[in-house]
Amino acid sequence: MANYSIQESTKAFLRPLEGKMLVAYWDYSRYSIAYGSGTLLNGSKVQKGDRITEQEAELLLSRDIQEAQNYVNYYVKSDISRAQNDALVSFVYNCGAGNFKGSTLLSTVNSNPNNYEAIRSAFLHPNWITAGRESRRIKEANYYSSGGAVNATNPFFLVAIIIAIIWLIKRRKK
Repeated sequence: MANYSIQESTKAFLRPLEGKMLVAYWDYSRYSIAYGSGTLLNGSKVQKGDRITEQEAELLLSRDIQEAQNYVNYYVKSDISRAQNDALVSFVYNCGAGNFKGSTLLSTVNSNPNNYEAIRSAFLHPNWITAGRESRRIKEANYYSSGGAVNATNPFFLVAIIIAIIWLIKRRKK
């Protein structure tokens, strides 16, 4: 069962995936700010023209990651590592708890959290790679299977890169 609290590793993994904007921007279907937050610290919806400080951006990130972490803790029933947790938190942060709850990703993690091939496939399901999110899903899948050490000396990373390349080649041939 997942029972993690957010740590700097969670934030460090998610920051570059989300990007930071201190001014409200249009994000798919709503205005967002900071690291993709749809609400300000006071709970009001982000509106065009809203501005925040660096400190407020970090507070929003902590608040929103904590919400995603709570869902991962609630839904994941198997033992997972910190890196696996952080990858799943990133997924929930980006795709939402409702999508995670009924996903193949969650059922695969709960049945066998170390079935990296099936989990990679679940991260890369067509439902989750829309709107330019393919690169993010690959990074999450790599991080999940790497134990958090995404570098060339980690054998899981090398296998993950090879699988990703094969998957991309097959996908482009369709």
